[in-house]
Amino acid sequence: MMGNHTTETTSIQIEMAYYHAILPWPVSVNALYKVRGKGLYVSAKGRAFKKACGIIFAGTEMVYETERVWLDIEVHPPDNRIRDISNLIKIVEDALPWFKDDSQVDKINIIRCEKDHRKKGYIIVKCGAINGSDKVSV
Repeated sequence: MMGNHTTETTSIQIEMAYYHAILPWPVSVNALYKVRGKGLYVSAKGRAFKKACGIIFAGTEMVYETERVWLDIEVHPPDNRIRDISNLIKIVEDALPWFKDDSQVDKINIIRCEKDHRKKGYIIVKCGAINGSDKVSV
């Protein structure tokens, strides 16, 4: 889903040399995986988040196969609980289809913003190429 289509909490759009998406509030790192016996698997909450991101990014192609990229992450929590926002970085990286591998990310800016008045929480993420060779076209 490319272009200027937006909704309040789940959207993706292209804006001047970077990609932009609004993701639902993710599951916590501690709740992402569960252990059963000797195996580790993605929890039901983790699968629900991944499914929601799959819907948001349906039809989105990888645009940065080898380029070095930056991420700008705005965290809008559902409430005022104390949270370690750095725990959200890996979950957000894994949800994004714009680059091939997390090792391409050279710069990450993350900021805690005001809480979501709807008490659902969401994350705004932007991604672009560091070298300025963005492949964004409308």
